Amino acid sequence: MIGGILAAHIELCRSREGFEKAQIVVIPESNIPVIPQDILNEIRKIGIENCLFMNESDSLSGGLRKNVASDLPGSRTTRLNKPIMVEKTKIMLREGRIIFYDNFVVSHPDLFPQRCIKDEIITHLKNFRKNLIFSNSSTKGYEGAIIAYSGKKNGSNDDFVMALMINILMFLEFIRSNTYKLDNTYLLYLQQTK
Repeated sequence: MIGGILAAHIELCRSREGFEKAQIVVIPESNIPVIPQDILNEIRKIGIENCLFMNESDSLSGGLRKNVASDLPGSRTTRLNKPIMVEKTKIMLREGRIIFYDNFVVSHPDLFPQRCIKDEIITHLKNFRKNLIFSNSSTKGYEGAIIAYSGKKNGSNDDFVMALMINILMFLEFIRSNTYKLDNTYLLYLQQTK
């Protein structure tokens, strides 16, 4: 099912002028390894061409991906790497480097109108918070608190915020990584010619 939704989204993106042969970079959240692997398998089965699945490097996550198969596509979102993701996202927002275009692609506009998606993104951003979690047995007070970032309070959701942060972190990896060097050259060329 998710492969079909992703395929529809890719088709819509590629239907736009100048994007017909665009390289698609897929970065699923990989906290539950079977989900990104299923997405990868579905995309291969559908036969979408020019589609790249990025893997989070150990250097990007500060070595947090120990004991994770190196070929697992996507990026993990954990209590340990969320502060890195939040900081990078705050910088990008402050610098005005994140733009939400008026006519962004929605795979199923009949089910999820663009206006509803925009409102949902804004709600997710407003609800996303830094939370201090104290242990009942902690005698250290503030020093014993664990910092956790989430927008999941009172039944709300933070999927759009997490998708945004994963994309920012992995975009930075895409630019720096030798793994994607050929793509970097083209991407940097496009940035310089605008």
